[in-house]
Amino acid sequence: MPRLIVRTAAVVLLLSACGTTTTVPEPGTGGPSATGSAAPAGVAASPPVKLDGTEFDAGGLSGWRWLHEVEGGRNDLLAHDVGRTETGALHVEPKVSAWFERLRAPYLFQEREGDVLMVARVRAAGRNAEVPGKPYSLAGLMLRVPGADVDDWVFITTGTGVGGRPQLEVKTTRKGQSRLRLLGGAPGWVDLALARVGGAVVSLYRLPGGQWRVGARYDRTDLPARLQWGINAYTSWTSAAPSPDLKADVDYVRFYRPGIPSEWIHSATGYRPDEDLVRHLVPADLAD
Repeated sequence: MPRLIVRTAAVVLLLSACGTTTTVPEPGTGGPSATGSAAPAGVAASPPVKLDGTEFDAGGLSGWRWLHEVEGGRNDLLAHDVGRTETGALHVEPKVSAWFERLRAPYLFQEREGDVLMVARVRAAGRNAEVPGKPYSLAGLMLRVPGADVDDWVFITTGTGVGGRPQLEVKTTRKGQSRLRLLGGAPGWVDLALARVGGAVVSLYRLPGGQWRVGARYDRTDLPARLQWGINAYTSWTSAAPSPDLKADVDYVRFYRPGIPSEWIHSATGYRPDEDLVRHLVPADLAD
């Protein structure tokens, strides 16, 4: 499984037409920042405290809103339901769509303030295969600054980036300029987590049968206190022959209050290694 350690053999693709930098690590590698240095002395931590969540074992989406209904723009939902396609799960199928610059894709969210840890179990498949065949067909967790004219977000998603190969995408976007990486993934149910602590953001994931890993760390001191938190899904935007090729299911979404300082995630004077973030951010009932 990939850790956030870049090896010199990583392939860097510059998508000049998109203004986006993509790093595709070799299998078993990840991106920058993982080994770290010691965190500042005297900084305490506590386990995450559960706030609430949605198990999707009922028929509605109470407390959730679709972005296109709140901020306008295209409705790129091909289909969605709760509990009908997959018992006890939210099912989402997007039209051809993407999260890039001013482009938007289906996004189901709640607004929350302050430090938040969001955890979910997500499965992303193709319409006729275990893994989507169309490139950039993924679904997962995203935090976003509210506003129809705002292009600021962070996400971690599962599916495929190159088409046909299971991958995760970790991405940060500031004023429409994105930095993303593709990590080795796996078909089936994947556990995802996204946390905002002070001015830092971190994503985590666990593949079927594997251990929790850190996906990416970001310095996002620009983010306001109130953010949208939720589920995104997008498919096939970079394909030479675009057509929808994603069926995503979400087993649950749970929210927690994280108990670590932001210096543990991203700090110029010293931060904690990935193992410490996993130990203190992953809720106890999801640790094994």
